Amino acid sequence: MEKELRPGIILRTIATKQFTTTNVIFSFTKKVDSAKELTLRTLLAYVLETSCQRWPTQAEVARELSRLYGAGFGTTINRRGKVHSLNFVLSVINDRFLSSREDLLDASLDFLKEMIFSPLAGDKEFDQSTFALQKKNLSSYMDSLVEDPRLLALYGLRGKYFADSMQATPQYGDKESLAEISPQELYDYYQQMIANDFVQIVVCGDINEEQIEQKISSLPLRPRKGSLGNIVYDQSVLPEAQRFSRSMKLRQTKFDFAYHLPLKTKGQDFFTAVMLNGIFGGDPQSKLFLNVREKASLAYYASSSFDSLRNILWVQTGIQASNQERVEKLVLQQLKDIQQGKISAEKMENIRQSLINDYVSRLDSQSMLGVRAQIDYLLDEHIDSSAWISRINKVRMEDIVDLANKMKLQTIYCLQGEA
Repeated sequence: MEKELRPGIILRTIATKQFTTTNVIFSFTKKVDSAKELTLRTLLAYVLETSCQRWPTQAEVARELSRLYGAGFGTTINRRGKVHSLNFVLSVINDRFLSSREDLLDASLDFLKEMIFSPLAGDKEFDQSTFALQKKNLSSYMDSLVEDPRLLALYGLRGKYFADSMQATPQYGDKESLAEISPQELYDYYQQMIANDFVQIVVCGDINEEQIEQKISSLPLRPRKGSLGNIVYDQSVLPEAQRFSRSMKLRQTKFDFAYHLPLKTKGQDFFTAVMLNGIFGGDPQSKLFLNVREKASLAYYASSSFDSLRNILWVQTGIQASNQERVEKLVLQQLKDIQQGKISAEKMENIRQSLINDYVSRLDSQSMLGVRAQIDYLLDEHIDSSAWISRINKVRMEDIVDLANKMKLQTIYCLQGEA
């Protein structure tokens, strides 16, 4: 069931006996246009996860979750195209598995209400000690990225590719913005988020949908703007690829590529791109994996990933610095082979079946069902599992070749390893 409870507040319930738990995702989403706002939202997620008026310490929050039969709770953030979401995620054992008779889901939703709407704040600012601790924790997380060169290279590639500052900045923000944020500014932003952000609530499990609707409808959420509009970010294509390089003391060189894919938000193009990515580098049977990593032994890893909400295909490789030129030629050759239709029918069907198997396996993930429901609503396109599989099966060789020939290399980024 999907229902707009009030303008800008959407409830989606997925009634199923498939799982032993009930999963709740409570999301605040908006279009964000600055690195500072990304940082505010991430710090807010840190602060709201750890305390509230009723349970003012992490230890007290943990005890309450233990009382709820070991319920799981946390906050997450994600960026999808032009929008950014702050999510409260709760997972609790279903009432039918309890030895006692009690409404555990009702109690869990009360817990969520306290955590979201009664933060540990006073005099128009967040609690100073909680704020300072979580600000330090977020700063430490940002510093820790240097320990993950693969991720650091990907962020470097994105930072050079995107012209928009919000897209170029990692989804958690940046340290420069973090240093400027005060407890008062963060609390002001929290109030704006509660009042104005588009809200999605997804509840999945063996549930009474009418009871859930009644409970969620009682939350202190006022009407707000009813639509986010088009959330897909699409950047103008550069006539020639840009090159960037940075040196660090690393054993491996990280060598990454960004390709623009001209796609429509809806339609068969998306499924063609899924197949194209699988053949290029998104599967263990892909050309990048088999030819660059396995046969040529020129990469420790070589893969591609497809961002359908930003019309980008990323390629990531880990190599020896001395092999950079050879790797670049070989990566470009793999795409050229696809553009020329050098894909065996057997390979194409193996990739197709692999994608279908992966998709079906994710249907067994309760959290993935919730995320999928959210994205479907944002894109205004609901595709059930049988339709998804049918549309993957409709992708033809000529569709893949045509789309591959429209791909444009935009940015090459090298995180150069030094001895």
